[in-house]
Amino acid sequence: KYRYSNRDGMLNNESYRNYTNEYSMGVRLQSNFSTDVRIDVNNTTSYLTENDISPKTKESFRNQFMATMKWYFLDRFEFDAEYINDTYRRNLSDNDINNNLLNLKMACRVFKNRQGVITFNAYDVLNSISTTDVRYSPISVHTRFLPNYSSFYTLSFSYRFSRF
Repeated sequence: KYRYSNRDGMLNNESYRNYTNEYSMGVRLQSNFSTDVRIDVNNTTSYLTENDISPKTKESFRNQFMATMKWYFLDRFEFDAEYINDTYRRNLSDNDINNNLLNLKMACRVFKNRQGVITFNAYDVLNSISTTDVRYSPISVHTRFLPNYSSFYTLSFSYRFSRF
């Protein structure tokens, strides 16, 4: 996929033009070999160049990988796992910003017609999410580090009163 944008701006009463080119490619594989196990793997790679008032061309690279798995077993249970790796490099000479996220879920259907569900979720099991946001303008560079929210867990119960 290719995307091009062209934006006009003003700095000190002088106009300038910002040009952005983004090249990206993605691959997705999904399983259908079993009704009990479903696997989905997705990878997207992007390369971005920006030209504005500064003499240097800004280049960035991003790779996003995601794998999910659902497993239905013993007629009442469901196990879900989701792994995401997001690697980002704002300037090609900078270090990578690398985030890994692992979410897990276990669910059990209960009662006679399986109308109740007890679910346990574990979010960010690796406790590794931290976010860095870098924004460029013609006159400055803004870097913002967002706090790391730790792992958290939920236990829930739901009940379906009727079947529609």
